Amino acid sequence: QSILILRRYQPHAIIATGGYVSAPILLAWVLLRRLKLTQARAFVHESNLMPGRLNLLIGKLADRTGVSFEESRRYLPQAEFVGYPVRKEMVGITQAEARGRLNIPLDARVVLAFGGSQGARTINRALIDALPRLLQDPKMWVIHGVGRLDSPSYRAEHDTQSRFSALSLSEEQRKRYSMHTYLDPIEEYYAAADLVVGRGGAGTLTEMAVCGLAALIIPKANLPGDHQVRNARALQDNGAADVVYEH
Repeated sequence: QSILILRRYQPHAIIATGGYVSAPILLAWVLLRRLKLTQARAFVHESNLMPGRLNLLIGKLADRTGVSFEESRRYLPQAEFVGYPVRKEMVGITQAEARGRLNIPLDARVVLAFGGSQGARTINRALIDALPRLLQDPKMWVIHGVGRLDSPSYRAEHDTQSRFSALSLSEEQRKRYSMHTYLDPIEEYYAAADLVVGRGGAGTLTEMAVCGLAALIIPKANLPGDHQVRNARALQDNGAADVVYEH
């Protein structure tokens, strides 16, 4: 199917970011180029520090290869450091504007915690367990993105709400905690925050860095190549974040 797609559309360029979605098109491109049946040029972008298997293979054949981490050039020496694209809206809101919209005082200390669009059970449960201690500080506010995951093994919103309801907190303390299934627009919450607690995906880490936020990273364990752990360590080594490992 990918061969037919490339033959039908005759693209001038193919931009691929790795993974199983990119594999069929890139492999079809390699075959067609060797047969001189396509003039398309291929640009491969690796967002994580440790390249995936596909990008390690195709990165050597592509016309140009770009990486988000300087350290990735150990694995793809021909690559150029181009960074990770971030929407311009990500830095368009001041802290005062964001806190005004969210009804958070300017002198508050704000923690933003989330585990991606689906959420992260580790982060969700740890944060709820920490709330009685965190909210003892009258200036502490917590914004929590619990995620949309709703499966037989874990229902993110229901589980988090149940645990929060069981806490011994005053009404005033409860007002300084807000739970959201999905954080949108995310740039508003970034702008309001002093500290972000999150996963180690390349997109999230780049957004944290662009916004100049202190970060506590809890990379997801047991992913291919432990790529979130490697991403997180790169920021830690550069003094941009602290890392807590998931056990």
